[in-house]
Amino acid sequence: GSINTKFSVNGGDIITVPDGIAHYLEHKLFESEEGDAFVRYAKTGANANAYTSFEKTCYLFSCTDKFDESLEILLDFVQDPYFTAQTVAKEQGIIGQEIKMYDDSPDWRVMFNMLEGMYHNHPVKIDIAGTVETIAEITAEKLYEVYNVFYNLNNMILCVAGNVTVDGVLKVADKMLKP
Repeated sequence: GSINTKFSVNGGDIITVPDGIAHYLEHKLFESEEGDAFVRYAKTGANANAYTSFEKTCYLFSCTDKFDESLEILLDFVQDPYFTAQTVAKEQGIIGQEIKMYDDSPDWRVMFNMLEGMYHNHPVKIDIAGTVETIAEITAEKLYEVYNVFYNLNNMILCVAGNVTVDGVLKVADKMLKP
């Protein structure tokens, strides 16, 4: 989630990453060396999305057909990050525009002004997307660092609802999940 910008690994030094990196990572995981996960989902007829909150990032899809193939896409892209300096720079413009759009939203500003007033010293006061300045600090290396700390099977939950069987879901998960 967006509040995890300071952490240590195995009791080591405190690592600090730019505000907005969890949201940035959410955007970037849909990309791979072979292309965009949204294009892959379009071929299955699935509708995919994601969101980042203060404490988690969620990737989701809905479909009426080709569930196994759509689940394979999800389990593939969350386990196989692909970040380059060029793709990270391109995304800065996209997320920068998203930040400016939210900055122009009175409801959004009221909410974050309220959080700032209530939580002076807590990271919940910081916009999930970060600022144009903080996202400019994000590099491929920092994305990999955060990915490697937080994106592992011990931190993931797979939740499935619909006309599918547990055995079918487990078969796909066993095939796709990397220990």
